[in-house]
Amino acid sequence: MSATTSDVPPPRIYIAIPYFGKLPAYFQLYLNSLAANQDILTVLLLTNVGLTDYTLPPNLIHVNMSLTDIRSKIANLLQADHGVTVSPSLLVKTPYKLVDFKILYPKLFQSLFTENGARPNIDYIGFGDCDLIYGRLSHFIDFRNNYDVLGGYHGHLMAFRNTIPFQNLYKSVPNILQIWQEDVVHIADEIAFRQPLLNYIAEGKLKMFYTNAHFCDIVPPCFFNRFRPDHATRTKNFFDVYNPTKDITHITCELPDHTLIVQYDDGSSRETLYAHLQKRSHSAFASPPGATAYRITEAEFTTA
Repeated sequence: MSATTSDVPPPRIYIAIPYFGKLPAYFQLYLNSLAANQDILTVLLLTNVGLTDYTLPPNLIHVNMSLTDIRSKIANLLQADHGVTVSPSLLVKTPYKLVDFKILYPKLFQSLFTENGARPNIDYIGFGDCDLIYGRLSHFIDFRNNYDVLGGYHGHLMAFRNTIPFQNLYKSVPNILQIWQEDVVHIADEIAFRQPLLNYIAEGKLKMFYTNAHFCDIVPPCFFNRFRPDHATRTKNFFDVYNPTKDITHITCELPDHTLIVQYDDGSSRETLYAHLQKRSHSAFASPPGATAYRITEAEFTTA
């Protein structure tokens, strides 16, 4: 009997996160939020950081890999695909430099994506961060809409349909080989890649699920001035990029389904795709047994 459309599992999102250094203090909460999205998301965590202290969900694939290993993979790809010979030791001198290589991950880690189930032309592959808490992605992403791109212009969560053209899209970034060989961090995933991505979407009349309209990107102090020139005169600056004119009271994570609700000081609220806690040093937190929710405030996680 031939397979029918209903026999084919729905699309999944696969993202690669190479990580080196100290994990966020709230990393277990990140893992818990990942576990709540087993229906839609798989994360490949490439690291040699010890994970024995954490409870890992089934949709977290730990790939034991060092930064030296990744440097070698990049050097090999540069030689094989671009004829560029560079010593691995001269690449990615600091882990933060990896942000300039995120747009290469669909190509660089293609074999890992395939080995862990990513199907060509059906699933989505890309990159992301782990300094965030996921809400329920399936409340927002409906694969029946046949998206080609899931994301926006940020590196928190970005995935493309698993096709060769998307794997090679990084090549359209001007001076990308030079960017990769420089020590300075260009944030290529969010800046240099933006216009080539927009051009590719427009030329191909592709469909994008625009995450920027749904996530909660909490603005850190170093970026206050970009959104609030008067921030120094304010008594509170706990706000997100979605609506910088309003302060956040807290973000509630409803358990066990992990719905995330942003509550604003003016009484309004909205469900969010995920909360990005960039550059914030929230302490570790464990929900008490039987808790029905926890909250993310400006400085900490608390029981709701």
